[in-house]
Amino acid sequence: MRILIFIVLTSLVQSFVQAYQSPDVVRVRMFKNLPSMPQIKNAKISVLNNYAWSATGPNLSFQGKKLSAQNVILKNGLQFEIISVFDFREYLAGVVANEMPVSWPAEALKAQAVVARSFTVAKLNERNSGKRRGYFDMEPDVSDQMFSVTDSEKAATAVLETEGVILTDNRGRALKAYYHSDCGGQTVSAKDVWGGHGFQAGTARDPWCASRPSSRWSFEVAKSEFFKKLGLREDPSYSARINWAGRSQFVSILGESFSVQKLRQIFGFSKLKSTPSEVVFGEKTVKFTGQGFGHGSGLCQWGSRAQSLMGVSYRDIVSHYYPQAVLTYPKPRIAYVLQSKKPLLAANFSVSR
Repeated sequence: MRILIFIVLTSLVQSFVQAYQSPDVVRVRMFKNLPSMPQIKNAKISVLNNYAWSATGPNLSFQGKKLSAQNVILKNGLQFEIISVFDFREYLAGVVANEMPVSWPAEALKAQAVVARSFTVAKLNERNSGKRRGYFDMEPDVSDQMFSVTDSEKAATAVLETEGVILTDNRGRALKAYYHSDCGGQTVSAKDVWGGHGFQAGTARDPWCASRPSSRWSFEVAKSEFFKKLGLREDPSYSARINWAGRSQFVSILGESFSVQKLRQIFGFSKLKSTPSEVVFGEKTVKFTGQGFGHGSGLCQWGSRAQSLMGVSYRDIVSHYYPQAVLTYPKPRIAYVLQSKKPLLAANFSVSR
């Protein structure tokens, strides 16, 4: 009897891990901080408990955004959220179509599908590990990945033709594969951008981006506004010239240390587009100049486009930008004992009260 129980429990654990690593569904928090109960037209509403309702039905949408056929409305304090349950492939296609122009070459779209899949699986591992198990998996914006439902056949094909392919680290775990628009000629490590001591996937030279004149940018701000936004006492006489040699991600201004990402957050990611190559303090203004767009870690999307136009495969593109990672192909799935497509139960969407 004990042996039989052990076999059953082992099967349950194995199937759970397999389903967890290659999820069938992804729970996306499509809306948050809604001031009142959302009215989703044509949805069948069922009460799950005092703070959760299921909203199901075909062709559902809210505030102009398409939802899935299965949704949960949660009351979180005095506000409401909508969690949509999407098929994993549908979710990835939506990410590909929102993170990269679908008019781009197929191999670039496949590379995007692989890194988006890796990033998603790594995020699911993060958010659902141990006591940190959450009630949603992904945000549909830049805090995770841009996402909305798409009908793009090219995006869907990119997902299907790379089915199950992910990047893994030196311990076989899904890599949180960061990506960005334009590295400006050289990528940087995730550690240099966000800190930490985890596995580093390596960096890469990118001559394809370096040759793009349109990737060069400049941004100028009044000196008084500069100091005010940084919370520093204004010093009109401060006239330093800062060079970010070697793509350093931190700089000291009047004795205070700031990361590039913090500066980009303060002044706007669309204005301070990447790590500046130079900052010049003039008499009345501060001028930033640089090249590229984004944090610069991982896959460079414009570089992947250029390589795909040259006939480079998505495998070689991905390997170029993550030289220390392993491109891992799917193994045959074992039969599931626990299905990941669970019914919409309140227990699956519990919120700490």
